[in-house]
Amino acid sequence: MHYLTMAELLLVKSTPYLEELTQARCGSSKTRTYQKGNERITEYDNNHVMCYRALLKEIQQAGVKEYLSEYGQ
Repeated sequence: MHYLTMAELLLVKSTPYLEELTQARCGSSKTRTYQKGNERITEYDNNHVMCYRALLKEIQQAGVKEYLSEYGQ
């Protein structure tokens, strides 16, 4: 049995290709999180979120086409 190191575990949980592609196409996110009293508030960068969603949709559509060409009828 092989136990993963913390670095290996973080790599397994991450998606470096997707993160690099998002950075290249969408740029850095301007999302910010701050504390206001006992409440944690996150303000999302809507432009970055929409760009990221469009990127995911594009990747998913390519995956579906590839899957159907190989296993579809």
